[in-house]
Amino acid sequence: MRILFITLFFIISFSLSICSQSYIKEADIKKLEVKYQACLDNGDYMLGCSNQFYVEMDSCLNVAYKQLRQTSDELVKAALKKEQLEWLKIRDRKFAYIDKTNKDEGQDGEMFRRDEKANFVKERVLVLIRKLN
Repeated sequence: MRILFITLFFIISFSLSICSQSYIKEADIKKLEVKYQACLDNGDYMLGCSNQFYVEMDSCLNVAYKQLRQTSDELVKAALKKEQLEWLKIRDRKFAYIDKTNKDEGQDGEMFRRDEKANFVKERVLVLIRKLN
């Protein structure tokens, strides 16, 4: 029952994500980091905290990318698409490395992997946000 409650909490939290707002800013990412740390500090189902943070960063990535495309001309859009495809290749290699080097560590290992992946995505989000400004 407790896990069900926590899962519902995360689903509701996701639907109210900061990144679903109309214009994403670096301050929004900082708010998500503070929320994530508070969740971890609570000590309950920390894997869920890491999963939620990853989902939020992935959502922010999509929002920032779409916002940047909407404000760009065709030449910039083409360059951005190429850059994003290259980043996706790097991300896939990084995630494979994270999974390979940190397997067999149980739930704590899974939490660590999610945290590493979320932070990698967060860095890309920040790059895109800075291009927006």
